[in-house]
Amino acid sequence: MKILSTETNLGSATNVSNAPVVRLFNSGTDNILVTRKDYNAVVVGSFMVPSGEVVYVEKYFTDTLEGSADVKATKTAYSSMMSFVSSGSSGPTYTYSVSASSVDEGGNWTTTVTTTNVDDNTTLYWSLSGTNVTSADFSSGALTGSGTISNNTFNFSHTVAEDTLTEGTETVTIKLFTDSGRNTQVGNEVTVTLNDTSLSPTYTVTLSHTVRDEGDILTTTMTTANVANSTELWWELSGTGIAAGDFSSGALTGSGTISSNTFNFSHTIASDNTTEGDETLSIKFYSDSGRTTQVGSTVTCTINDTSIGPVGNSVYFDGTGDYLSVPASTDFNFGLGDFTIECFVYRDPGDFFVVYDHLCHPTNKFTLFSYGNNDIRIWNNQHLTSGTIPPGNQWFHAAWVRQSGTLMFFVDGVKAPTTHNWNYSIGQCGTVGVNIGSTLYGEYGRFYLSNLRVVKGTAVYTSNFTKPTSALTNISGTVLLCCQSSTSTTAAAVSPGTLTASGDPTAQTFGPFTA
Repeated sequence: MKILSTETNLGSATNVSNAPVVRLFNSGTDNILVTRKDYNAVVVGSFMVPSGEVVYVEKYFTDTLEGSADVKATKTAYSSMMSFVSSGSSGPTYTYSVSASSVDEGGNWTTTVTTTNVDDNTTLYWSLSGTNVTSADFSSGALTGSGTISNNTFNFSHTVAEDTLTEGTETVTIKLFTDSGRNTQVGNEVTVTLNDTSLSPTYTVTLSHTVRDEGDILTTTMTTANVANSTELWWELSGTGIAAGDFSSGALTGSGTISSNTFNFSHTIASDNTTEGDETLSIKFYSDSGRTTQVGSTVTCTINDTSIGPVGNSVYFDGTGDYLSVPASTDFNFGLGDFTIECFVYRDPGDFFVVYDHLCHPTNKFTLFSYGNNDIRIWNNQHLTSGTIPPGNQWFHAAWVRQSGTLMFFVDGVKAPTTHNWNYSIGQCGTVGVNIGSTLYGEYGRFYLSNLRVVKGTAVYTSNFTKPTSALTNISGTVLLCCQSSTSTTAAAVSPGTLTASGDPTAQTFGPFTA
């Protein structure tokens, strides 16, 4: 053996001065893998140079060797009696290839390992790695595994998962090792490109209607794209005041399964005869049963409250000592300001009635009444009359309104032709409160009274209007709201104190609103 060149190292690929035979010395403390490539940089094979040892390698003169700077290489002359690592008589080699270098989701490939000078039944260990590559990327095949050499080969396969997730193209690197700890790599690395053919899933929610009345049916449809059949989605109905009782069929929560990119469900809105006001129904979808991850946008539907409310509810005064009294309060001191007093009245033809009396002789006189001659009046040391009322045996709505000193009367929403300039101050009269059904002088009326509402500081009506068709509510400025209960004469939604019944007024299931 004769050294023919100076020593170089295998930190980068070199043909070692076009040497056909090379002396290699591993000066490091670790075994080092050396790779041999041909003139076109194609891997021919690889072999291990043990730490501290010398190995002689035969190669084609243009072939290159690459390993580590710790491996020192020199060109040598040699005898034909010598044998070399690359001659096939010593040193194992490991090469592997893939059946496809680029695979779409749902596709597969097979990795084949080919060896020389490796005994049968030798176990080799492989791994797959890459940026963002996980086991979920494969519907079959794992990230690590092993195989046993038989007749210088073994293989393993992987199928790429169709996961419907848009992740971008990924590159998988395949490596081979001689130990289960995967510390000693052998052979060439190969890569496989995983083509992301998934499209982002979409979820579109539509309603059959955006406005529904009580008794109507509402259908909700979920339409998807890039979502697998049999995927389960969970839905939920919500909204202020929305409860299960709002629906005669259909629940507040449920789920459905995607089939041909869609599924739907229906609800029937209950006709509950309860006046609740219009409600806004919201419908949401989720990808999990815990309803934490919403998919698609929230859709809404307005539910029109078509219920008539209570059919009845009034107080009956028989004209013989029946009345209600409300404690004295500054709430009833209107001064010269605006006010609205309104109610529903039902009387026999020609019967006298008193709606509201705040009369304190001689200075503060304020009474709302009718003598029974089909007119409507205010008394304040004089009779202020305007318009006419129905003759009897029917419900009608009456409203007394002052706006900026002008007094107006409305019957069933129609403004009477006569108005009054009325700058009369309405103040507190000692400890006297308000009587309903009689004057403070002891004059009693026979009639039904429903939904009496007193609003301080506001002229609720200033022109013709549609009379109310459901129970009056507590609007801004309301100081008294009563005569709405079918069970109690003294029940009041708003009052400055407790109402007191005198005589025998009775609560009735009879009133102005009909089903």
